[in-house]
Amino acid sequence: MVTAFLRSVEAYPLGVCVRLSNGMQAVVVKNYKENTLRPVVRVISPGSSKGKILDLLYTTDNLNITVLGIDYDGDSWQPGQ
Repeated sequence: MVTAFLRSVEAYPLGVCVRLSNGMQAVVVKNYKENTLRPVVRVISPGSSKGKILDLLYTTDNLNITVLGIDYDGDSWQPGQ
């Protein structure tokens, strides 16, 4: 039942800011229906208009990186902290 729920609801909506287990902050740019807990994110890089894209599901170099937290309202943390 939980698996079916997670497949039907995005754990991290597009555009939401997240903190990653490697200490980086990122913005969710794509979700996978087969695993909504491992989205594609764009790393927020101070002084850069485009951050690196990390695919947390299909890129083997990123399999050790997870989403630790989510910031829906912008109050819990700011990029660069």
